[in-house]
Amino acid sequence: MVWIGVAGCVHGRLDFLYEHFLDQIRERQIECKLLLCCGDFQSTRDEADLDSMECPPKYRTLGDFPKYYSGERLAPCLTIFVGGNHEASRYLQELPLGGWVAPRIFYLGRTGILRLEGSGFRIGGISGIYHRKDYLRPRDEAMPLSGPNLRSVYRFRKYEWRLLLHALQWNALDIEERSSADTREPHAGCDVFLSHDWPRGVMAHGDCSSLWKRKPWMRDEYHRGVDGAPALKELLESSAAPRYWFAAHRHCHYVAHTSNGTCFTALDQTLPGCTFLTFFELPGTAPDDLASSIELDPQWLRCLQRHFGGSQCPISPITLATLERIFQSTRTIQPAEATHRTEGQVFPQNPQTAHILEQIGVPWESLYASTAAPDAI
Repeated sequence: MVWIGVAGCVHGRLDFLYEHFLDQIRERQIECKLLLCCGDFQSTRDEADLDSMECPPKYRTLGDFPKYYSGERLAPCLTIFVGGNHEASRYLQELPLGGWVAPRIFYLGRTGILRLEGSGFRIGGISGIYHRKDYLRPRDEAMPLSGPNLRSVYRFRKYEWRLLLHALQWNALDIEERSSADTREPHAGCDVFLSHDWPRGVMAHGDCSSLWKRKPWMRDEYHRGVDGAPALKELLESSAAPRYWFAAHRHCHYVAHTSNGTCFTALDQTLPGCTFLTFFELPGTAPDDLASSIELDPQWLRCLQRHFGGSQCPISPITLATLERIFQSTRTIQPAEATHRTEGQVFPQNPQTAHILEQIGVPWESLYASTAAPDAI
């Protein structure tokens, strides 16, 4: 069996998270090579990154991430995370399609799907939270982030969500157009889905009364019909619903089981006494080198290529190891040497993002110019 760990809101407390993770796998006597995190990771490299993080001033601290970014400390296992509403947006917006932010720490992107080669095991996810006003807004933020853009930048957009649904519900695409060299069978949905926000209505599938005693304000949200993201509800109720769904955001532990077989688990924030870490297992054997065995999902890349008008599909798989080599070879600027961007300038062209775009024949500008939602599935 393959053991996978999942954590809730990290809030920059990486040392505590990893210490607890190691204690847990020792107590359980299990081997766990992968840790998933559900947002508010706070990958802040320096003070300039803090300026792009929207949160009350008393919480605006660098945390432990600079030590992991510089290599002073190393994560004990591969860590994959989605973004929340308290993130180093200046850094993460360089990686809208995902990428390494530190050794052994990988950001899934605004939306994304990863695939474990050979097994077909898929991890999907979406970063940020839902907000009705910004859901239909174009992705038009630029550096330096300030004012309302500090909040809108972490709110996901309709076109991003619809694009992810296209990939998760692959049968809606014309499969016959796949390259003859691509012999892999199409696969709807994913095994594990990560989000920061909750899908609307999911709390009705669990012990609501117990939850509302701990979080009375959530009762009011539920009865007003504003509990969680309505867009995420669409996936939860579809035929492509994941087997496991993990979320965070509301700083509580909650488990629900839907009628179509999804096990939903919300996790608390990374603090002593909180239920912020859980483990689950899947059939199979974990490869020794996960980074070389996990790739950007081919169907996801095909959807990106189609939506942004790319000229080609990747000739070879884009593995995490490929992007890791790019990250290591181009990470020459230390946090203290990072500079602010000029007014009105879009986010820097991160070499990892540039490589993904090159593989699907999409120019960088298209990520910001093409913001219309794909046709509804």
